[in-house]
Amino acid sequence: MDRRANQGCLNSIQVRQERARTHAVELAPVIAELRSGGATTLQAIATGLNARGISATRGGRWTPMAVKRVLAWALSNSGPDPSGEETEPAGLTEGGRNGEAGTM
Repeated sequence: MDRRANQGCLNSIQVRQERARTHAVELAPVIAELRSGGATTLQAIATGLNARGISATRGGRWTPMAVKRVLAWALSNSGPDPSGEETEPAGLTEGGRNGEAGTM
């Protein structure tokens, strides 16, 4: 890859990371409200965001994994763990069908 193309990739990554960070910060109060209202699983939060008509980061519907990633961004100043390890946000599980409690 030539130098200009490499720089373009790096710039693109930075732009996408900043958008993800901004989106996570904007959603934090909504997610907190859903959690205080009884949403105890990632599925329940996803269902709540979809019910409110809030689009996921890339414009689609919310899934438990998308919620997990947004929470990771919201809880971190630098984004997801660079090791690639995914950790469960405190007090939440992915949940099963229809939002019932589930295990990881």
